[in-house]
Amino acid sequence: MKRSLAWSLIALSPLVVACGDDGSASTETDASSSTSTAGSTTDTPTTDPTTGSSSSGPTPATSTGSSSTGLDGSESSSSSDTDEATGSTTGGEEIDCDAIPEGPFAPSVQFMPFNGSEDLGFDGLGGLAGKDGGNIIIVDSAGTETASYPDAFNPSYGLRFTADGNLLVAHPSVGEIGQIAPDGTISTFATGINGVNGLYPDLDGNVWVTNFGIVGRYSPDGTLDTLVSGGDAANSNGIVFDPDRSVAFYTNYSAGRVLKVDINDDGTAGDVTELGQVGGAAFDGLALDACGNLYAVDNGTPRVFRLMLDENADAVGELTNIVDGNMQNVANAQFGRGEGFDPNSLYVTGNPGVVFRLEVGVPGAEIPLP
Repeated sequence: MKRSLAWSLIALSPLVVACGDDGSASTETDASSSTSTAGSTTDTPTTDPTTGSSSSGPTPATSTGSSSTGLDGSESSSSSDTDEATGSTTGGEEIDCDAIPEGPFAPSVQFMPFNGSEDLGFDGLGGLAGKDGGNIIIVDSAGTETASYPDAFNPSYGLRFTADGNLLVAHPSVGEIGQIAPDGTISTFATGINGVNGLYPDLDGNVWVTNFGIVGRYSPDGTLDTLVSGGDAANSNGIVFDPDRSVAFYTNYSAGRVLKVDINDDGTAGDVTELGQVGGAAFDGLALDACGNLYAVDNGTPRVFRLMLDENADAVGELTNIVDGNMQNVANAQFGRGEGFDPNSLYVTGNPGVVFRLEVGVPGAEIPLP
């Protein structure tokens, strides 16, 4: 099966990534809220109470590819122009979804710029955003810091860019989502969502969220709609939305489950279905590839599982570990976007601050980028 890039346009402009975890599965409290306010603004940035150290091993990269250092110290490179194994191209017309490499894939170290980052996000402008101690920083594909903003809240979980260039930051301890504008202005996107964790801005200006107790969606006007609550939303963590199949996918952290909720034409929630489960796993973040398959990050044992899905968003087979090698604690993954980052690779990170790369041979689904 081949998919047109109209279904999954791969952006060539640079991106930003942020994520992280400590050496063990992170502990996150359950909380839920169905009321919130959005769009409130603070006049000045909050002070930075801590400074995090970071170590980086920059690797030169060009617009056509990137090189990275493997766990054994060896270097590898990849092209961002064409992947012969899949037939997908960054500038071509279609992706051969029947030819995705099965894996498993050996992780390599891209760089080590972050410290205490739970998520990562590409900005589409050549940067990768993550948390470094008391700051949110942006690095380029060589791991060089290009911007830094104070982040007084610990922990900070979800970290994603919107189409207008704002960086959203989930602050679970105060029940708010902050945002950093392109000019560095720090404001509040939404409040009143205790324990907010997963964030996923979509192409229509909505922001999908989880908080270990609900699966919700903020509309562009700031209204929060609770779509799933109760047992089906227990320990909800990672989240992505697929507009082509009108489905939101999310994880259950403690039970190692991946679920979906159908979204009706009027935006309300339909059926909730479990797509797969792995005993002993602690599924955190989710990513979606251009062929509509899911990638779930195991925060308990550092692994990434892939779940193949059909055109109806039903599972084809079981969740399969695609990592052949060792990674430190990881929490979230995003497909490469922008100059120096390989679009056919997953970039995976967690609290220790190391960004790993898995060359999975397929690009990611379209996401909003500035």
